[in-house]
Amino acid sequence: MPRKTPVYPRCHKTLLALAAGAALAPHAAWALTLSQSPPGSVEPFVRPNVIISIDDSGSMDYRVDSESTSGATNNLVPNPDGSWPMSSRRMNVLKYTLRSIFDPADANYDATLLPDKKIRLAWQVMHNNGGAPDAKNVDSATMKTNSMRVLQNPHRANFLGFVNSLKPKNATPSHLMFSQADAYMRQPLGASSAWASDPGTTAAPYLGCRRSYHIMMTDGRWNSNPTGGQRDGVNSLTLPDGTVYADGSAAQNAKVALYRDPYSNTLADWAFRSWSTALQPAASLSGTRMGRSWPTTATPRRRRTSATIPPATPPSSSATGTRATTRRPGHT
Repeated sequence: MPRKTPVYPRCHKTLLALAAGAALAPHAAWALTLSQSPPGSVEPFVRPNVIISIDDSGSMDYRVDSESTSGATNNLVPNPDGSWPMSSRRMNVLKYTLRSIFDPADANYDATLLPDKKIRLAWQVMHNNGGAPDAKNVDSATMKTNSMRVLQNPHRANFLGFVNSLKPKNATPSHLMFSQADAYMRQPLGASSAWASDPGTTAAPYLGCRRSYHIMMTDGRWNSNPTGGQRDGVNSLTLPDGTVYADGSAAQNAKVALYRDPYSNTLADWAFRSWSTALQPAASLSGTRMGRSWPTTATPRRRRTSATIPPATPPSSSATGTRATTRRPGHT
């Protein structure tokens, strides 16, 4: 999808300045809290799982303000006021943003924002043009360099090495990123599972209340074979907790209108599938905190957030673009 991107960029440092990198419109970072507690709790509970998927297709080499490399410049840092020249390459803006969030050696790093052990992290990239270890596919039954682990060294250093390796080339198979992330979260439970207590080391307990996020960083629409089918536009779908989604009544249709569309094989369909279908058998999951037991019937659901480059808006306007976070209908 052709996109024109006039840039009024500024990098705001929130944890999901990741989303700013994803949108490559660093004037506006969408605030998204990666919750560390189960719904209704104000107490920290368990570290969330975060999967970061990155688009390293050829268009990531384009200028941020056009669909072309013509006149693009290799700016590696923004202007002193935080803005980026419009001729900057999209990949350079993304890499700078990720380093500023994750790299303690970066001048912009905020130790209170993403300190060690705050999240668990896994990653993948469309083509792995830079040859980072294991980075092309997060879906693995065994522990790989990019598998889910607590964010601390050497895992943090491995992620930064992956960021430094990013090179743009080839097409944009966005659906593949979603399908691989979904399959990874459905891998059999074990010490190498993303649900493990300490992936790679300790298997149980597998906490059903652990929140999981997939953050997709891309500059635009896919141009490869779409998959996923029709998921968010179905009727009378019974969710794992027994709730019926879109039972056909006028009241239900009004409640779920925000989540539905008539189109198949979209990224929203993949997001809805991962949310509406239990990622693991509820009976295999448990969770406790400070002696308090959480129901073993808790159903893990991935909360997915996908972002694409929107047409940038002036600083006086609110940012627009696609940021679809699927939640249970009727819940915020």
